[in-house]
This record gives sequence, structure tokens and C-alpha cells, in this order.
Amino acid sequence: MRTFYITVPIDSTAVIALDLNQATNEQLIELHLNEKEFKKVWDSGLFKSINSLTGSFIEISEDDKVDDMIILDKVINSGIFNNANYNVEIQPIISKIKDLFIEARNRRTGIFFYF
Repeated sequence: MRTFYITVPIDSTAVIALDLNQATNEQLIELHLNEKEFKKVWDSGLFKSINSLTGSFIEISEDDKVDDMIILDKVINSGIFNNANYNVEIQPIISKIKDLFIEARNRRTGIFFYF
């Protein structure tokens, strides 16, 4: 079964390690989604909304990141994580993704999508 990763490096050293594919688990804050979870979140339109807000290309079988602090703030404050927009079944996952955006901004690193 395939796993989809959303990753936030804990600091600038971890960003470099991640770029070199040498990051340790201790250097990353991650959300792992199985295929079923990913499909439900994908079908919700969340990633399409993130793409629209950020100009990124978060797509299946693609990797992308959002590492501009202004853009991270824009996503966090946009309202796209409002649980009323999503099926109750995926609301905990949506909240975790929002938390990762906040971590990325607070740590000044970025959020990386490995789909």
C-alpha cells in the first residue's frame, strides 16, 4: 500500500538534509496518509485550494513545497481549513495539515508534499 507524506523540517539544517535525502525522523514532523485517507482528502479539494493560493503544483505523483513565509501565512489565514467545509471523517486530517502549515511558518522552514 502506498503512503503519501506531508513533511515539515524542524530547522534549516533539516531542510538541507531533506533536500539531500539524508534527513532523520528526528529532523522531521510528518503526516503519513494511506491511500484511502489520501483519496478522501484529495477528493475534498483541499490540495487544489492550496495550489490556487500558493501557485504550487501539489499533484499525485509529484513533489512540491511551500516555503515562503508570506504564502504560508496566506494559506493559514485563508479559511480553507475550516472544518465546516469537510466531511466529519476527514476533519482530523485537515486539522493536522493546518497544524503542519503553522509549524512550517513558526519554524521558518516550509512544508513539503511527497505524493
